[in-house]
Amino acid sequence: MPQLQLILVNNSGVAGNMVVFQVMLGMSNQQVVAWFAKYAYSGTDIQFSWNPNDWSLVWSATGKIQNGVMFRASQVVPAGLDTQNQITLSYDSTHRAFHFTDQHDGEPKGSLIIVQDSSVPIDSAATGIGMSGQPSFVVQAQPNRQSVFTPHPQYWVFFGDVQQGEFFDASEATMYGALVDFPPNITSMTATRNPDGTWIVSPNVMTKEA
Repeated sequence: MPQLQLILVNNSGVAGNMVVFQVMLGMSNQQVVAWFAKYAYSGTDIQFSWNPNDWSLVWSATGKIQNGVMFRASQVVPAGLDTQNQITLSYDSTHRAFHFTDQHDGEPKGSLIIVQDSSVPIDSAATGIGMSGQPSFVVQAQPNRQSVFTPHPQYWVFFGDVQQGEFFDASEATMYGALVDFPPNITSMTATRNPDGTWIVSPNVMTKEA
């Protein structure tokens, strides 16, 4: 799959952060983190690009995750969906340090798997997956847990006081944001926020693949 591009246009009349986040289909109790975010004045636009096949495994010592908590990846390990797709998160209590270990080919293929071993303290960290080098979907790490991510992401846009890497309210974001669905053979989309808070999402057909 080629590189994807999203242009966000702020026609709202006010300045604020234009945010892109992912919702993982088929997963419940999701914690939404701002995958990309950038400040934009009204009348301006910003652009994000990513490779939807560029996967990684990530963790951060967040403590208990909740709205407003920031996820700053302390380790980003490249991974594939079929090879090197499983890893273990451990905690070195002597040095008070988390770390990934034992990356290998895991089952099921087509998924990214993070095993949290018995050394991981309760509600002390978050772990998950990234796309194009940025954390895109993460969950609370807990001892003796295996988190399996089968990526079928939905891309959403949102406007508000949210920083890149920040957890925020998923219900509000999907209620006032907009879904960006890339049609077949379309690699570039534009999402425009209007003065009334609505969004217009449309393909940039000039970038249609031959």
